[in-house]
Amino acid sequence: NAPWAPTGYGTQGASLAVRLKKAGHEVVYYCNYGLHGGIIEWNGIRCLPGAKDGYDDPIIQGHVRAVQPDLLITLFDVWVWADKPFPLPIVEWEHYVRWAAWAPIDHSPLSQASQAGLAKATYKLAMSEFGLEQMRKAGFENAIYIPHGVEKDYGYTAAGRREFRRYLQIPDGAFLFGSVGLNRHFPCRKGYDQLIEALALVPDAYLYLH
Repeated sequence: NAPWAPTGYGTQGASLAVRLKKAGHEVVYYCNYGLHGGIIEWNGIRCLPGAKDGYDDPIIQGHVRAVQPDLLITLFDVWVWADKPFPLPIVEWEHYVRWAAWAPIDHSPLSQASQAGLAKATYKLAMSEFGLEQMRKAGFENAIYIPHGVEKDYGYTAAGRREFRRYLQIPDGAFLFGSVGLNRHFPCRKGYDQLIEALALVPDAYLYLH
């Protein structure tokens, strides 16, 4: 997602891109969501547009051919590329595109689609210990764990959890579950109906839908 997009992937991508640039790397940012029609510059980083909103926009193949990056990093689900020629048709990308797939894993066991997507990646990066465990159980022994950090520029404070509970008027000892996701195209894979049904069975539980 574009680094200015107020989405999970947008804020995470912005943080990662800025950190890489500060470390001295040349960074080019592909926006599969949030930018159409032209190339613009954001915080000194060239941002390339998508042709259509969607996980599998084929314009990425043209961008990869034009930029010829030393490393392609995706901060994204991998199951969407199970049956897609990503990042390039295999006869091309095998030769010169190294791909680091930094992927959220929220299911057990690892689905066949996620396994097929990860199999294409040069580097399999888990953003949680749970994700790393699932990757390795599926046979990806060389998977690496790189946890998400906390970006202080987005307003985090040392008293964040306690202050958040006070703001929502939730007791300190209660179980608080936070869900971040877009509830649309019901029923959808976000599982809002199942989530609400499940939390209703938990005593002293609060559900925060962001």
